[in-house]
Amino acid sequence: MPLSLSPVARLIAILALSILLVLMLVASIAPGPTLEQRAQAMFEVLHDEAIRRVDRDRLARDDGYAYTVDVAQLALFAARANDAALYLALADRLLDTVVIDDPQNPYIQGFVAWRHHPDHPLDASGTTEALRVAQALYEAPGLERQSAHRPVVERILAGYARHAAVDQDVWFVRNYYNLQTNAFSPNSYLVDYDPDFVAALAAVTGDPELVDLAERSNDLIRDAATPAGLIHAVVMPELSTLTPGDSPIFSPNRIEGLGNVATVALTTVHTDPAVADRVLDFAIARLHDLARHYDAATGERIADSPDAHLVEHAVLLRLAAARDHPATDRLLARLVRQLERHKPIGNKASLYTLTECLLALQAALDR
Repeated sequence: MPLSLSPVARLIAILALSILLVLMLVASIAPGPTLEQRAQAMFEVLHDEAIRRVDRDRLARDDGYAYTVDVAQLALFAARANDAALYLALADRLLDTVVIDDPQNPYIQGFVAWRHHPDHPLDASGTTEALRVAQALYEAPGLERQSAHRPVVERILAGYARHAAVDQDVWFVRNYYNLQTNAFSPNSYLVDYDPDFVAALAAVTGDPELVDLAERSNDLIRDAATPAGLIHAVVMPELSTLTPGDSPIFSPNRIEGLGNVATVALTTVHTDPAVADRVLDFAIARLHDLARHYDAATGERIADSPDAHLVEHAVLLRLAAARDHPATDRLLARLVRQLERHKPIGNKASLYTLTECLLALQAALDR
């Protein structure tokens, strides 16, 4: 027997259905969170994860070593975020474990170890690591801390400068010093340079050696730039003794990682913005199909390269924000989408990836 509703019941049902339809319509047209709000939400998630890792002493990689570049970049983020508690925990750790302060061995005074394990001696210095630690200390939150760290920063830069050499008429900063054999490496990587930071410190101290170091670093990066808009990764002067005529600045198998290239470009934003802009132009032109690896000479995507992911987009976002590039919001949207798609990315990502994303989101939000 069909269900029969009274007139009042029918009216109530019609009203309820009407209200439901109105609510559904409002929900369909109501604006969702803005890009800035989504970015802020991801920033807070990652910031909380960084604090948890420090509180639980989860800074080491799977091999048990805490890598200086990871910890130093997180300290730099903490300084820029004005998170004094997080900064102090990381800065104290760096000063206690990897910044060498041995009055009995003045030559290695100020060298910075590239990694630390509580059960093993320090094995080698690191030049990228020295720059990252020095910059984190230089940007310490609060003028009092910056002033207290200044002598250490200058000592680290003096140690970094002792890695410089000329071989086969090529000036370069040797990648590391083996603390066990007391010998320098014969090669260098372009991530071992930071003309922007060295020039900034030179301007503060008036040290002519730092001025020269910044200029030479800039010249080398300029020489490493490729016609395609990328930057070669390696400097190996001894290559000239093996194959005369070949450039000592090259990319292994002609392959370059986009994240690595953007990281180098980020160090030239102020001293040579044209280098940074060429890298940005290269990436923006390929944003619809961005890869991790390219042929350094031609700019063609490497056939089996995976798509660009968090680190590549994070470093490009930092670069775009630093240059106030019109594509900054596009890059921010891509990074936020990737982070949202891979939740909970915070507790799964490597410390380096986590920190790159934090630095990128912060740079974009602080514009």
